[in-house]
Amino acid sequence: GDDPFADPDPALVVRAAVFDDYALLLNKFPALPRHALLVTRADQAQADRLSRADLDALHRCAVAAAGVGFFNSDAVAGASQPHRHFQVVPGASFRDAMPNPAGAAVPPIQAAVDALPAEGWRWSGRAPFVPVVRRLEVFSGVVHGVVRLPPRATFGLDFSTDARFADALLRAYALLLHDLDLLDGASYNLLVARGWMLVVRRRARMGDGVDVNALGFAGCLLARDRASF
Repeated sequence: GDDPFADPDPALVVRAAVFDDYALLLNKFPALPRHALLVTRADQAQADRLSRADLDALHRCAVAAAGVGFFNSDAVAGASQPHRHFQVVPGASFRDAMPNPAGAAVPPIQAAVDALPAEGWRWSGRAPFVPVVRRLEVFSGVVHGVVRLPPRATFGLDFSTDARFADALLRAYALLLHDLDLLDGASYNLLVARGWMLVVRRRARMGDGVDVNALGFAGCLLARDRASF
């Protein structure tokens, strides 16, 4: 068929099954080094609302890569395939592709997120996470919202608190969709890193002749040729 994720090229498969319901693949057309795809093993629609499991798997991959996971909700938001897929870029790939004075292995947008006020969380079984939507000054004029996330439990033998983190991700996602008026199925980009989730509402795929997907809101615009650069 036309679905490249239904029977992926074995040379691109990193792991055929991760978190049971997903496969981890190398991106055949990487924007940055070590650019990977997290793909649902079942045929699920890209445009459908994300699940608790989707958010949990994407965040786990982003944390494991010390980088960013992102999602383009549909073609307007930059998606190239209708089969549900997420993308992961390790932090080191940003440093390698765009050297910065501090040598930091983080996406360019991280500095803007770090400048947000600290959140006064109460994080326990009896006090569930309450997300707060913030705005980034660098995105003035762009319809967006960012939620700072609490620390995730250490990957280890005791997942009693870690399971609750997936609930925190779902709370943040639901609040952002509501806050940005996205519940009707409008196009959006989602980015998630260890300590934050960012959603940007989209109305057009192209900006000044440049194809922009979620990676653009991490601070990376991809020029396909010297003229567009």
